[in-house]
Order: sequence, then structure tokens, then C-alpha cells
Amino acid sequence: MNDGVVSKSILLLAANPKGTGSLRLQEEEREIKERLRLAGYGKVPINSTGATRTRDIQQAMLDFKPQVVHFTGHGSGKDGLAFEDVAGNLKLIGSDALANLFKLFSNHVECVVLNACYSEFQAEAIAQHIDYVIGMNQAIGDRAAIEFSVGFYTALGAGESVEFAYELGCNAIQLEGIPEHLTPVLFAKKIGHEDVENQNLDLRTFPFKQAAEELPKTTESLTAEDFFERGKEKYKAGNYQGAIIDFQEAICLQPDYAKAYRACGLAKSRLEDYEGAIGDYTTAISFQPNNPDLYIDRGKARDQLKDCRDFRGAILDFSEAIHLQPNNFHAYNCRGKVKHHLRKYQEAIEDFNEAIRLRPDYSCNFCDRGRTKDRLEDHQSAIEDLDEAIRLQPACTKAHLARGIAKFQVQDFQGAIADFTEVICLKPSFAFAYEIRGMTKNYFLNENQNRQSAIADYQEAASLYKRKKDIESYCSALEKVKQIERQIEEDRKGFWRWLLS
Repeated sequence: MNDGVVSKSILLLAANPKGTGSLRLQEEEREIKERLRLAGYGKVPINSTGATRTRDIQQAMLDFKPQVVHFTGHGSGKDGLAFEDVAGNLKLIGSDALANLFKLFSNHVECVVLNACYSEFQAEAIAQHIDYVIGMNQAIGDRAAIEFSVGFYTALGAGESVEFAYELGCNAIQLEGIPEHLTPVLFAKKIGHEDVENQNLDLRTFPFKQAAEELPKTTESLTAEDFFERGKEKYKAGNYQGAIIDFQEAICLQPDYAKAYRACGLAKSRLEDYEGAIGDYTTAISFQPNNPDLYIDRGKARDQLKDCRDFRGAILDFSEAIHLQPNNFHAYNCRGKVKHHLRKYQEAIEDFNEAIRLRPDYSCNFCDRGRTKDRLEDHQSAIEDLDEAIRLQPACTKAHLARGIAKFQVQDFQGAIADFTEVICLKPSFAFAYEIRGMTKNYFLNENQNRQSAIADYQEAASLYKRKKDIESYCSALEKVKQIERQIEEDRKGFWRWLLS
């Protein structure tokens, strides 16, 4: 504990109005407080006001008399910072209004941090009256914003200067490998200029401002549509993180850009950030509530949540998509899959029936219905559906695998082995295909030579599982090899006992 450090009171203002992108505001506040606590730098008074309305700002300044004011939320460039009106809707506050506000409280406010996209315009205006103001010269992602805040307040809590704290915050972004460490910009009021009315203040910025100016000048002239198109190209190239940054740039310039929110959600889904994707889809829906594709996207993300798959929410989303567009076969197919997961097989088949009626040339409709029929032990009908799926899409590994399993159920073991072999030809690294083919060979072909073939399949499956670091499946495959070897040995001993009897 560094008791010699003089604590600076901090006021956190957070705003995430309706219809704007979901931000991790609570996480930012929580990490700031936790880092200060762990560092042991005294009890830094932190007051916060969430869902900040314009009428709340003055009251909070009067109540808490902070030395540091931290705003986290959305920025809209020269148009202002995004606060909330009494109904929670977006209300922008411009640079002049903010500058005049902080002029009134300049006797005790020492530093202002505007952790919002394109907030350097407001930062420069406020710096006419406040010693140090930090703003962002472009869009900043949630993770970068949080890392900067944690680094900045850790240093400030340790008694370091604002300049040092700023640089530590930028370095915290850099250490995490996030390419946004040049985004924060520090403005400082030149010491000795007491008359702020003459509007002739000499503002200075530090070397990092010069570095920021080295960014491509063309970025300043890009429109929201330009950023969106650039993000699409990055998405197509597989650069999903880069695409997200561009889509967020587009959103900062145009907060109601529904297409950009959807694209951002799709990119996050590719990175398996399904929770973040759901937030983006939800915002897009607030702007385009009658767009069925947005509900389908959100439903698919809900279905893939890692910790707790939201099947109920997914079904509601797919149902809403169907309500908005009754001939959307994809919505029926997606809803059927969720019902399959919930073991509501008959209801799932009804959805797949409708999907097939609407789109009889789509392989997945038949494949999914066939898999569901197999669960209902209607194996022959399942095989017929899977035959059709393969006819429509001969290289569909999922259909070949499902048909092989169905053929095993009706004791067509040779047919099952042929399907599993086809899966392996199409996808040689598919460990489970080797494992299930090995199981089928061992079950059906009892001769020693065929058992050796089963062992070879299990060993290949084990090797692939090990490569994927799936230790449980790796051990299971090796145990099955041992079981077959023990059975071969028992059969050998039994043969000799019979021969010598």
C-alpha cells in the first residue's frame, strides 16, 4: 500500500443510448477499480453514473466534485458525444457546450478523459479550460478502450503524472497486440495563460500526437461507406479483426448504420465472439426491425453461445424471421435444427418439411431431416432423405456420415463402411470418421485381417485427436485398440485350446 500517494477523485460518466452499439461499459469500470485495488495504491474515490442523461452531468459534477472526469461511450466526431435523453434515446452534446461546462468546474477538475470514438474535437475544445484532456483521433475498439483506461488509472493511482499515465495507457494497448495505441491523444493547456476568454490559448500536444499525424491522411476523408466497403474486403480476405475495426469506424461516423452493425456481428461470429455478435445484431434490429436476416443471424449466434446455448432465444428469433417472411426456407431450417438439439424431433421434421417445400433443391434440408428421422429410428426413410441430399450435393461429408450411421442401424455394414470411407476421402483429417469406420469393421468383420484394419483406423483416429489436443478422444481411441488386441489374443488362445482338446 502506497499511503503517501494523494488520491484523486474520479467521476465515471457512462452512456450507451438506445439504438447505438453495445459497449462493455461495466467491464471498463470494473477493471479500473480492480486494478487500482490490486496495485494497492490507496483508496482512490471512484464515483460513477450509468445511463448518463444530459441533466445528470451537472448534478454529478456538483455532487462529487471530481478531479478526474472519465466519459466512456460513443462519439460522433464534430457532432458531439452521445449521451441519453430522459427516454434513453441518443442525444449529442457538442464541443462548445462541453467546453463551457468544464469552464465552470475548472477550479477542481484537473483532467478529462473522453474514451469515445473521434472525441479529439471535444477534447481540444475542453482543453481551453482544463489542464489535461485526452480524446481519440479515430474509432477505438472496446478492448483497446479498456486497456488504455486500466493502464492510465493504474499509473495515476500510483501518483504518476498525467503525461506518464497517458503514455502507460497507450503502452498497455500496445502490449496486448492491439493496433490502436496511437488512437488516444493528449491535449494540455499551456501553463501561464490565465485568460481563457481571449481564445488565443497555445495548446500543445506530446510526441504521440505527432505520431498520430503520421497515420494515412486519407483516413480523415473516408466516409462511413468507405470504411464499410474496406471492412468487407478484409472480411472476404479472412482478416476478421481488421474488418471489425473498419466496421466500427463506419459506425462511429454513422451511428445508425445497420449494415455495419450486422457486418460487425458476422465478423465477431467468425471469431467465435457470439456474445459480442448478439449485441451488434440487436442494435441492427433496433434500426431495421423488419429485416428477417438480422433475426436469423442473431438466432444462429444464440444457438452457438459457448457457455450456455440459448435455444429458446434462438427459436424466438427464427420464428420472428418466419413471421416477417413466411417463405424464408433458411429460417425454417435453422429452427428445425434447434428443435433437433432439444430432442423435439417431430416438430423439427415439420420445420424441415416446410423448408423442403420452399426449397426442394437445397441439400441441407434433406440432410437435416434425414438425421432427425434417424433419431426417431425411421432409418430407411432417413436413408432415402440422405440419398437425395447426396444426389444434390455429392461432396457433402455430413450427409455421407449420417447415411453411414443410418446404414449401420439397419445392419448394412458394408454400405456404412463405404460411406465412412467417402467421408475420409473428402475430409482426410476427420478423426471421428476413422473411429466410426474402425468400430464398424470390428463389429462386422470378425476375421483377424479385418480386425487389424479396424485397429489401423483407430490408431489413425488417435493420431488425429492427439494432433488436435483432444486428449479424451485420443485416450478413448487407444483404449479401443487395446480392447481389439485383447479380443484377438483371447480368440487365439481359444483356438489353440480347441485344437489341443
